[in-house]
Amino acid sequence: MFAALIISQALTAAPVLPAGWLKACATGEATHCEVASVTTEDLFWLNVAVNHMIKPKADVGGEVESWRVFPAEGDCSDYTLSKRAVLLAWGVDPKRLTIELGEHYRVGQWRRHMNLRVVTPSGDLILDNIQDQPYAPAARPFPWRAIASQPSAGPLWTTPED
Repeated sequence: MFAALIISQALTAAPVLPAGWLKACATGEATHCEVASVTTEDLFWLNVAVNHMIKPKADVGGEVESWRVFPAEGDCSDYTLSKRAVLLAWGVDPKRLTIELGEHYRVGQWRRHMNLRVVTPSGDLILDNIQDQPYAPAARPFPWRAIASQPSAGPLWTTPED
C-alpha cells in the first residue's frame, strides 16, 4: 500500500512514512488513517519508519521508566507503543496486537526488551526496533526468554508460548 510512496526514501534510510502523519494518526489528530487491511508489506514499512524516526536512547539506571508514543529519543518500549498506536489508528483490531516483555541475549548479557507481536492471516509477526524486517516468533534473531505478554483484550500479563 505505501511502498510506491516511500521506496526511494527507504533506500536512503530516511524516515519512510511521513512522521507528522504517523504521529497525527497515533494521537487521533488526523482523519483518513484507517486502512481496509494491513499487509505484511505495510508492517515492514511501518517498522522501518518508526525504527528510523525515534533515536535510540536506553533508560538510565535509577530513572523512572516512561512509556511514550513518538518521542524524539526512546527505548524499546517507546518504539513498541508508537507502532501499536499507528496500527490502532489504522483500524487494526486490538486483539491482534500483543505487547511482549522479555529478555534477549545480546552483547554478552541478558537485557530486558519489549516488542509488538501482530497476528496476521499468514502467522504472527514481531515488530522490533532491533531490526527493520518483521519476523516470526520462532525466527527471533537472538535468544529470548519470555517474561510476560499483555494481550490487548485482557488486563493480565501471561507467559507466552514462544
